[in-house]
Formats: sequence, structure tokens, C-alpha cells
Amino acid sequence: MRIFSIVFVFVPLSFFAQDSALVIPLWSAGAPGFENRKNEKEEAKDWWVKNIHNPSLTVFLPSKDIATGAAAVVCPGGGFRTLVFDAEGKEAAKFLNSIGVAAFVLKYRLFREENSPYKEENAKQDIFRAMRLVRSVAKDFNIDTSRIGVMGFSAGGEMAGSRGHGHAQNGFTASRILFSQPRSTWSLMSPRPVNSTRASAISDESMELSGWMSAGRSTPEM
Repeated sequence: MRIFSIVFVFVPLSFFAQDSALVIPLWSAGAPGFENRKNEKEEAKDWWVKNIHNPSLTVFLPSKDIATGAAAVVCPGGGFRTLVFDAEGKEAAKFLNSIGVAAFVLKYRLFREENSPYKEENAKQDIFRAMRLVRSVAKDFNIDTSRIGVMGFSAGGEMAGSRGHGHAQNGFTASRILFSQPRSTWSLMSPRPVNSTRASAISDESMELSGWMSAGRSTPEM
């Protein structure tokens, strides 16, 4: 008679958030000065996410057989009132994965959301922290620290641009950016599930990025 045993493995719940992608908080104890809001739940519906008080990175990795060692922090848009997390986060990450690039989609604090306690500097603190965090975990994900950059859509493009220009304040500095790809024009596409037109637009807009990253080069600093 065969005897079967069941082994239970307990891992942090964050491993199973966002369609089983790994979620890494930017600060283990919560955002500086707002630690008491760390456990407030996010609000999510359809294509958007808001009420973000525990900023984080959601990790999307390419298949090992096509991984290039390059990585990008992806900043979704949403006018700093919401985050267009699906269309400008997950979809962008999946495209990057398809060309062998690891993607870390950033959920940053929204200073224009109604009754938000945050200021613009808080959102920029999040992008600086995100870049440092990706570099710190690069070895765990087989990422080349010389090939890490940032890209963004609409308001997220502003985030990417501020990082590319070396913006720093309140001590939140980070190591230099290897490429910066703000894509503000992507905000012209309405936030809805991907269709052939949108997929084509994403692909066309990303060709330059794809060429640089998959070839092992970095775009000039902004």
C-alpha cells in the first residue's frame, strides 16, 4: 500500500498577489513618516489602483531561456490620482519579458488623489527607492546591475524623467540610471484591455527600447 504525505509550505502572502507575481514593499516598515498607514488596503477596480500607502514593486520575470540580464522599473500613469496598473503596468511588463527583460512595476504614492496626505516629493522618493531596491536584489534575479533602467507612461513618464535627470531631494538619492524611457505619448491611448491596435502601438513605441536592452546596450542618460 502506498502512503502519500502532504507537505505544507508557508510563504508570505505577497508572493501570491497580482496574479501570483512577487510583490516587494519599498520599505519593510512602511513609507518614512507614514508608517502608520502601511496596512491600509489599496482600492482596485477594472484598470486602476489607488489608495496606495505601502509603495511596492511587482516583479515580472522573463523565461530563463531568453533572459538578457537587463531590467526596467515600470511606472504606470494615471495623473497621480490613480495608477493604470493593468494596461501600463502588467502589459508593459509582459512585453519586456517577451524580449528577455525583467520588469519591476512600481506602485507609487498618489499626491493628487482626493484627500491624499502626500506631496510630489513623496512620489519621487518612491522611484529613487525603487531603483536602489532593484539594484540590491539584482543578484537574486540574475540581473546585470549595469543594465537597469526606468520607463514610464504619462504621469509615470514624469517619474521616469525626474529619475533620468538625476533629481534628488531630502536625501533620497540613488545610483545612476543606465537608460530612461519616458513614454508620455502612451497616455493618449485610453486605459482599457489590450486590443490589436494598442498592442501594435506598445510594440512600435518599444522597438527602440527593445533594441537597446536586448542587445546589451544602454540608452544615453537623460
